[in-house]
Amino acid sequence: MTENALSFVGWNERDYRSKTSHLTPYADLAYRRILGEIFVHHQDTGEIPDDDILLRQLSGFPDQWPETRHILIDGPRPVLEKTDHGTLRNSRMAEEIDKARRSRQQRIDARNAPRRKAGVDDEPDDNATAVERPSNGRGVDRSTKRVSISLSSIESLPSGIETGEPSSRARDESSVPPQLTEAAAAYRELAVAWKSPGLTDRKIQALRAKFERVLVEIVDECPGFTWAELMTRTKEQPYIRDQISSFDFEWFLKREFGGTRLNARKVWHRQFQAGAAKGLSPPSRVARSFAGNTTTRGDLK
Repeated sequence: MTENALSFVGWNERDYRSKTSHLTPYADLAYRRILGEIFVHHQDTGEIPDDDILLRQLSGFPDQWPETRHILIDGPRPVLEKTDHGTLRNSRMAEEIDKARRSRQQRIDARNAPRRKAGVDDEPDDNATAVERPSNGRGVDRSTKRVSISLSSIESLPSGIETGEPSSRARDESSVPPQLTEAAAAYRELAVAWKSPGLTDRKIQALRAKFERVLVEIVDECPGFTWAELMTRTKEQPYIRDQISSFDFEWFLKREFGGTRLNARKVWHRQFQAGAAKGLSPPSRVARSFAGNTTTRGDLK
């Protein structure tokens, strides 16, 4: 079974019963087990060797195999077809495997379409079977039950140990996506102008995963989006600077209080400017602090 093998395939019990009513209980069990063997170990070809020793073992009842073979393969109503190169195949199984592959590819393409639009790498195939999708630099190898740990997930190593990898600082800098570097540069200019909290390299690394998840949504909902333009529109809405005490770079990646829309999206569509123009008068920071409520009306729609 290859790394990209399917994990499941369609099964229509009604169709199966209608086409196998002539099978004996022994033949029915053998047929199901042979189909399973094709799916698990031979789905690339959709065929299984016409090997009596193998088939006899798969049947589950070796003593009944001669009669079972006649029913499944050699008789007047065979359910397994002989090929001219010494294998057996089942047309319906081959059709279902092909259908499942097409369906999986359509799901992958649909899931990755927004990421490709945003210039972000595709997600790994969630149907991988040999090795689980990496998480925090760790992957579980199902075939050997070993846990492999990438050196990129280790913060530091004892001195004197040579890893053959770049230094942690060089590795961190090279692993930052270009879009995040662009966003950080644009925000730092705004932070200087507004005297807002800065953005350290460590903070950038900590926000990387959240940034990549959110970027797809931002680009999808904000036509023509660039980080430089977002910061320009932020400056045009001083309500954010004056009334939102929690404002920093991460604030753009968060969602409105009790809502689902990203703050970056609201800034892009100038919703804070519109709120200020309507004469909203949120309580002052001193009043909010005294009341013990750090939530601002700027965080609300």
